[in-house]
Amino acid sequence: MLPDIIFARHYSFHIFRKKNLHSEKKRLFLLCILACIINCTNAQVKWRDDSIPFNKIEWNNMSTSYFSDDADKMIALVTAIPYNGIDFIGMNKELDLFYTSSYYKYQSNLSNHFQKLDTYDSGNVYFVTPGIFKNNADSFEFRILKDGKVVMKPWCEITQFTDSNFQLNSFRKFCGFLGGYHTGFNHFITVELRRKNNLKNIAESSVYWKQIHPHIASVYTSDDLNIFLKRLKSAYTSPEELNESKKYTEEYSTIEDSLNHRAKMWIFNAGESNLIFYLNASIYWKGALEYSLLKNGKVVKDWQPNDYDNNFVWLHNLSNGNYELKMRYRMQRPNVSTYLFKIKPFWYQTNAFVAACIIFGLLLLTLIIFFILSRRRLALQKTKTQKLQLELRSVRSQLNPHFVFNALSSIQSLLKQSKLEEADYYFTEFSSLLRDTMRNNEKEMLPLHIELQTIETYVKLEQLRFAFKYQIKIEDIDTSAVEVPSLLLQPIIENAVKHGISKMRKEGEIILSVTSKGKDMIITIMDNGNGFSPSQQTEGFGLKLTKERLNLINQTLIEQYIDMHIESKAIATTVLFTFKNWL
Repeated sequence: MLPDIIFARHYSFHIFRKKNLHSEKKRLFLLCILACIINCTNAQVKWRDDSIPFNKIEWNNMSTSYFSDDADKMIALVTAIPYNGIDFIGMNKELDLFYTSSYYKYQSNLSNHFQKLDTYDSGNVYFVTPGIFKNNADSFEFRILKDGKVVMKPWCEITQFTDSNFQLNSFRKFCGFLGGYHTGFNHFITVELRRKNNLKNIAESSVYWKQIHPHIASVYTSDDLNIFLKRLKSAYTSPEELNESKKYTEEYSTIEDSLNHRAKMWIFNAGESNLIFYLNASIYWKGALEYSLLKNGKVVKDWQPNDYDNNFVWLHNLSNGNYELKMRYRMQRPNVSTYLFKIKPFWYQTNAFVAACIIFGLLLLTLIIFFILSRRRLALQKTKTQKLQLELRSVRSQLNPHFVFNALSSIQSLLKQSKLEEADYYFTEFSSLLRDTMRNNEKEMLPLHIELQTIETYVKLEQLRFAFKYQIKIEDIDTSAVEVPSLLLQPIIENAVKHGISKMRKEGEIILSVTSKGKDMIITIMDNGNGFSPSQQTEGFGLKLTKERLNLINQTLIEQYIDMHIESKAIATTVLFTFKNWL
């Protein structure tokens, strides 16, 4: 057909050259389109005739079919179809062909003169004619049809014969050989054999090139080995046994398989590491079936021949995850079947458990870091507190000599005035006061009532010298339940006596009041002395040490604070202590 098209193109080209250029280009373009259409039509019915010597053919890989009960007397047409490791696929054996879009629309039972066969291989199918030899071959002829209507090879004589090395069953040697032929999938060829000048065929054989996909008939787990071994011994398995071997659940995926069907996913229990996929085919050569395996979208096993010379795929050492099992027959590699299955994880392999472990690990790490930082912070705080305590002790150690010096000065003053009884009483009370002070020296905080007792003792001693008035006012505060820094108020009382009312004698007055305001405690020390200027606040040694001490104490307190405010007027001086969040 193609040479005729080429000839038509050249003939048209010479004619059109005599016409105008525009018309020639237009018609040549239309002719090219017509030629392409004819070529495309011809491409749909491609076939091949391989005239290779019969002794180059791998006859051991051939399945031969014929319809003679008496091979010695009958002329037969034998069809040789490549096995390639497969006897049959499912229920579609070689004799169960069904042709679509053709006039062969019945199941073949190998009638007396016609047979219809399937081939799954893309290679050639060969034909042999036992009963036809060189001495009688000129009495017979054969032809080849495609799809029952396209003549691939017209009626012709038999010119090739087998040699003495070729023996087919009990047929005689040196029989006729018609050659090998091939066409595309979903098409068939028919060989017709007849005597010359006789319209009735002696025999006919049709071969259909059938597309196939591997199909899994059943799946076996590790618990089904007995059922699987039983099935290997017997091809038949009852529906009850198949249901018994079903140790999985099924669900449909959104993915479509190679047949454009919604893929079905098998769900297996956790720990299922061995799976056997049983195919509906009879396979005797492992190279006939190829498979690949993907796990979670990554290739675990690339395309490789099956591990067993049988119709099952056995996967070992599987772990939890989503799998894709892809299978194909070696003779039809483009036709791939994809099967999805999933092995569920153990509870400790789930994403939720892993996420919980990660969260727990992060929390634990956070706690460890927090613990380390807390210990470091506590250590720093402890070091800082120790440093502050040392500084406080240093300040207190300076206050005590100051207090003792002032007391001794008072005793000396009494002795100079020849007030021996007062001096003796002063000395006795001072000894008691000094003893109490030394006893509480190691304590930074003391109950308020002890602090007030110490101040009251001190004031009584000073009253021996200056005879001033002194009052303590307490409003709704349990002085035994509240603690204050020891000897915090004494320097202020001493300063009020020395710089405030010492010259006023009986007219002088000191008032110490303790009140509350919310959670704050307020201690006020007021004297009616002449007051002093702000520049004089830095001259008193006791006042200066008290300020330094308050600064150090406030650094050791948490959510508490002691504020000291001094207000001096012409006729009075007030020192206000505010203990924040003290109650």
